[in-house]
Amino acid sequence: MQIFANVTEELQVVTTPNASALGSAIFAVVAADQLDGGYESVLLAAAHMTDRMTIRYQPEPDKVSLYNKLYPLYLQLHDSFGKELKVMKQLKAFKLKEGLGVEIK
Repeated sequence: MQIFANVTEELQVVTTPNASALGSAIFAVVAADQLDGGYESVLLAAAHMTDRMTIRYQPEPDKVSLYNKLYPLYLQLHDSFGKELKVMKQLKAFKLKEGLGVEIK
């Protein structure tokens, strides 16, 4: 997670072990409506159903500087695979020719 924070910005991660299931449950109680024991909004349901515990990752300035210098090189590498060198198309053709998998369109 620290790398994500260094590349983007401050990152907060919820500590709930089953965050996806909890999110689904929050939307379910909102859909249930107040008359059936639900909540009137997602924000209200979340306030009552979560502990709001998060772990914060702050960008590390020295790493941010490093990633900012690397990013232009990443863009060149990215573009060389698809546009300039056609490497990805050549790999796909190789895979099909050698029967190494099913083509995904």
